[in-house]
Amino acid sequence: MIVVAVPLFFLEVALGQFSRKGPIGVWAMCPPMKGIGYGILILSCVIIPYYSMVFAWALYYLYSSFSIDLPWATCGNSWNTPLCVAAGESRRTTNSSAEIAMLSLNTTETMDSNQSETFTNAFGHTSTEEFWQYKVLVISSGIEDMGSLQPHLVICWFLTCLSMFLCVMKGVKSLGKVVYVTATMPYVLLTVLLVRSCMMPGAVDGILFYLTPDFMRLQTTQVWLEAILQVFFSSGPAWGSLIVIASHNSPHNNIVRDALLVTLLGELTSVYAGFIVFATVGFLAHNLELPVADVITSGPGIGFVVYPEAVSLLPVPQLWSVLFFLVVLMMGFDTMVYHWFRLLLNHVNFLWSLVVYCSYSKCMRLNNGVCCDWSEILSK
Repeated sequence: MIVVAVPLFFLEVALGQFSRKGPIGVWAMCPPMKGIGYGILILSCVIIPYYSMVFAWALYYLYSSFSIDLPWATCGNSWNTPLCVAAGESRRTTNSSAEIAMLSLNTTETMDSNQSETFTNAFGHTSTEEFWQYKVLVISSGIEDMGSLQPHLVICWFLTCLSMFLCVMKGVKSLGKVVYVTATMPYVLLTVLLVRSCMMPGAVDGILFYLTPDFMRLQTTQVWLEAILQVFFSSGPAWGSLIVIASHNSPHNNIVRDALLVTLLGELTSVYAGFIVFATVGFLAHNLELPVADVITSGPGIGFVVYPEAVSLLPVPQLWSVLFFLVVLMMGFDTMVYHWFRLLLNHVNFLWSLVVYCSYSKCMRLNNGVCCDWSEILSK
């Protein structure tokens, strides 16, 4: 945080506040580096579809949370396979290669130990995992099989785009009102989830696993890469959003204070959320009689597989599921709103520069190479 997050945050906020321009216009102070602004514009076009789909997944989970029985808590649904194990049940294992082959590969050839372990790994066949893979994603057999559009995700994605438009259609004024809710409400919901998580058996084991350092892992480069990724996702440097928001600051705003407070608050929020996640994972590990390390997963699995499975084991699981996915939606909402805002401002700057350039070129042709003033340019 000290070496990367604070300096980058300070640099971008200073650029935006001093220039009063977006990620493209800010590089008028150094034209050879203007390509960075266009790179940010391209990055926005790539990252927004990704974030909108994550938002759509969370929205579909929130919708499913209002069911009488959580759909990912049981087997026997149309998307489940014969290997499905309901959430909270004992992990199914088998040593019969013939049984595995009959259920999964329909072949009688002998599998090696790695293949057997893959197919008997119950975590890959829990009802939550199958709901995620075969109901939400309807995952295909491979990259060569593109599959088809899923109506439930299309509807959720459309609602995502509509909500983003309603938030940014009036610029900073409407955006500020939305952020008052989406930036503060997650702390209230996280606190409620933390209190409930700490009341569950096994929560202490999960928290101790979270707080116990393993200094030997500092020797691996992957740990440092993950730390850098955490900085970029929690503090937001190099995305262009900081430049956009800082361009609306007062010229005399204290950017040193902002750089220290915002980065510190962002990292502390990540740590605070980690207590909730690992307390819940500890409860899940206790319920399944497994070590906490065997329950941990990376990527979207911890938010869409592990945590929903743990929530389904609680009393009134629908309530806790709704609260959790509301937190996910609000945090994703803040990120998406700023990306949309940055993208729109970048496009406006880019189109305005293009219009001025084309008008200036036309004016030069009409005046036989004589330079034009602004009134002549804008009249063309």
